Amino acid sequence: MNTTRKCKTFLQMFYERDMETLLLRSITPKLAMVLRLFEINPADQKLEPLNWVFPWAKLLPTDLYVSLWVDEFFPKWLETLYLWLTHSPDLSEIMRWYNGWKGILEHLLRFPEIEDQFRRGLDMMNQLIAGDDS
Repeated sequence: MNTTRKCKTFLQMFYERDMETLLLRSITPKLAMVLRLFEINPADQKLEPLNWVFPWAKLLPTDLYVSLWVDEFFPKWLETLYLWLTHSPDLSEIMRWYNGWKGILEHLLRFPEIEDQFRRGLDMMNQLIAGDDS
């Protein structure tokens, strides 16, 4: 039996309010830490830590799960993209990286907050192509 299935069975024993309290106090801070400490490295990306976070999408309230990604993951993702774009970028390589992340986070693309983060990245790339340094 996998870990999330065990947790789901365990969590079903709690009343909804108690379960949400447990998730907010115990699980969410750990997931936030995993995303906060996750290293975004286009040259040698290790995805294992994300595999610890993905299963919780089914157990956490959707708005909380999405906000974890927006608050903890995407600021670093956008910073990495910006640094890459400002240091002799290979745009075809960057587009493969960008599209790769859209594939990895496909389960999140239906949320406007996540779409906004990818749009911000695309806007950065378009500014570079247009020659705008702002």
